[in-house]
Amino acid sequence: VRESLRRLLETYSDLDVVGEAATAGDALRLCEARIPDVLLLDLYLPDMDGLSATRTIKTRVPEVNIIVFDNILSPEVEILAREAGAWDYVHKLEITGGQLYESMTRALRATSSQRRMRQAGASSARPKPAT
Repeated sequence: VRESLRRLLETYSDLDVVGEAATAGDALRLCEARIPDVLLLDLYLPDMDGLSATRTIKTRVPEVNIIVFDNILSPEVEILAREAGAWDYVHKLEITGGQLYESMTRALRATSSQRRMRQAGASSARPKPAT
């Protein structure tokens, strides 16, 4: 699945795949090292469930927008994923359609907007020079 996703995402010229991980631990290390704009995260990982992984990654790397994908489209799981910090929830069968691309581009736009707001907030929070 991971290789297929990578090949699919690489077909979009405006997306840059910066890495891939087989486990939640690998995903966390990748996020800490690379700080990607968006992380596509399976709910079923060998070392940790995707909801716990989402919470952990968002705590340690809050800048990343996480898109959780699952093979069962469940409104209850979607709510839990969003409560854990997921940006979006996508069904695996919809990945090959445009939904994954649309979700990723929305997440990328949000990340860019969040960065601009943080930069504006940081610059406006500078202390005034002493007179």
